[in-house]
Amino acid sequence: MTNNSKLKIHDSGFSLIEIIIYISLLAIFIGAITWSFSVIFHSYNRMKNERAVENSAMVSMDRIVREIRNSKSVDLVNTATSTPNGYLTLNNFDSYQNPGTVRFYLLDNRIYEDKNGTTLGPLTSEDTDVSSLVFRYFTSASSTGIKIEMAIQASNIPVNNFYDSAILRNSYEN
Repeated sequence: MTNNSKLKIHDSGFSLIEIIIYISLLAIFIGAITWSFSVIFHSYNRMKNERAVENSAMVSMDRIVREIRNSKSVDLVNTATSTPNGYLTLNNFDSYQNPGTVRFYLLDNRIYEDKNGTTLGPLTSEDTDVSSLVFRYFTSASSTGIKIEMAIQASNIPVNNFYDSAILRNSYEN
């Protein structure tokens, strides 16, 4: 009977080496899961920031181009061209043919729009930073236009440059 009782004592439980191996495997497994979640979270934030940059560029560029095309002329006295912190003032008419102005400018790393002296608000997302907004005035014998250059970035995203040009409709309809 003494032999059976000794065998039972050795058969039950885990040895110290087995516990160390299990703990090591568990630590490796938890480390792999943590690393995977970290990579997924980083990728998600990067995609979210890239989307914010692209949306800010698209919304602001579309709005500026539309206003340029619908404007009567460029107010060159109240426009700063060829500078990274440029602003553009356009002369236009509302639907009742009342004269007015539209102004686009960079303030606190966001693009804003003013209509007849009233700020309509920012055109770019608060998640993005606009580091440069340049307007370049050009004219030819038959038309007048504006080239727009903007540099936008978000955290973890390098600066993206966006370009567009627009011709004032009223400049070539004469």
